[in-house]
Amino acid sequence: MNKANEVQPGLMLQGTCIDTGQTTVLEKGKSYFLFPNGPIHFYVSKFPNRDSHRGCFSGKYFQIITDTGENKSKRFQNIEMGENPFEQLSLFD
Repeated sequence: MNKANEVQPGLMLQGTCIDTGQTTVLEKGKSYFLFPNGPIHFYVSKFPNRDSHRGCFSGKYFQIITDTGENKSKRFQNIEMGENPFEQLSLFD
């Protein structure tokens, strides 16, 4: 990746694994949430949470999913906008 294509820190992307390298953590063809870690590496997670990552891998193992936003679910859009998709419930009223 060159400077023009560099991803901003804090951004969440989605990508499909195109090569597992020599790891058993990744599955070829499976989609993951990707969180930038430097110019060419990503923290890889099954969930849209950077803290639940499965490791840090080179970007060469992933094809970034570029969606125009028309097909995204409302829940994913809320997560991108920083809204909390969960509701705090009280057990005792």
